[in-house]
Amino acid sequence: MEDLNRSVITLLALINPVICGVMLLQRTPGASHRQRLALTGNVVLRTAAILLISAVIGPQLLQRLGISLDVFQIVGGVVITMIGYGMFAPSPTPAAPVKESGDRENPSSLDPIVLFAASPGTISTVLALSVAHGPDRGLPGAIAAVLLALSITTVVMAVMVLRPGSSASRNSSLISRFLGLILIAMGLQMALTNLRAFFQASG
Repeated sequence: MEDLNRSVITLLALINPVICGVMLLQRTPGASHRQRLALTGNVVLRTAAILLISAVIGPQLLQRLGISLDVFQIVGGVVITMIGYGMFAPSPTPAAPVKESGDRENPSSLDPIVLFAASPGTISTVLALSVAHGPDRGLPGAIAAVLLALSITTVVMAVMVLRPGSSASRNSSLISRFLGLILIAMGLQMALTNLRAFFQASG
């Protein structure tokens, strides 16, 4: 149980439901609560699919391709940095409101949120959990941790979506740039930390 709690906390720190919730609010100006709840479910389900598939087949796939976890997390840091830069220096074209169809016309608008929640850093952590304690305990533990972490993520994002009078919409530009800086810092730290670990292992 202690290992499971530690795994869930680690995944929550990487998924960061609060940032995911704010990113969703930023990308859905003018959307109703019902539409945002539907999009929250979309993000969580897509994230769950990525993480669960990674837990099941990820370790064998990386091993066959000859890719180490350090290299995978370096790439993850670069991806997070690029997402953060996109938030810090957004396109001058304002985002279009989500239509009643539930964003079917532009499903890629949620991709940055999914890429952040299921970043290579999160995926590599799931991979590490799935191989820990052997094949009999590692994979079930990783799956349980992913499901619990995403359940909490769903609740947090839903609360943010349903909270009336959110200041996020009133200070969208400032919040977006602030979160962009956070993501850039997180991405660079992840990339540099694992780059050092890679060279130490190679030395």
